[in-house]
Amino acid sequence: MVEDMIKPFLSTKFVAILDAAVGAIPLGTLAAKYVIDKTGRDIKAVFADKKSPKGQEIKRDGFKSSIAGKKILLLDGVINSGFTASQLLRIARENNCEVIGMTSVAAKDDVSAKTLGVPKLHSLVQFDYEVFEPNNCLKSGPCAQKLKIVADLGHGADYRGKHPDYSGGFISLVGV
Repeated sequence: MVEDMIKPFLSTKFVAILDAAVGAIPLGTLAAKYVIDKTGRDIKAVFADKKSPKGQEIKRDGFKSSIAGKKILLLDGVINSGFTASQLLRIARENNCEVIGMTSVAAKDDVSAKTLGVPKLHSLVQFDYEVFEPNNCLKSGPCAQKLKIVADLGHGADYRGKHPDYSGGFISLVGV
């Protein structure tokens, strides 16, 4: 899978892959290994940590110096609203990086290179589904219909924390 994510960027001389914690870390690591194995180039796998209360930031020693002023590729598992992509782009700009593009396993069908603000976007799959921001859930989303909410993906955990007595109930897809 990571081979297919990286192939469109393989000929570009990027030196690092920047992804976001936590779900994309294994993908970024495997993608960097793939590039190293295919090209012999020294590719760094760098990830941004979750920032409280929301967002991403680089906290780990050596990560900023691995990307500062360099040509990088952004990577994410699933691109929904583009929030994580915007966080990765912000980090890249703060570190004077040249972003060559972004790759993902899947992206919502209305996501494009233009909407993300990257030169090129490659996703293995594009799909369509409704996204409800937490504030709109009670008005017109699954909460208004008293549907079960997935507690271990997206905003589900935050919603469960704020509304533990939600009458629709919660389910877990990952087992957390």
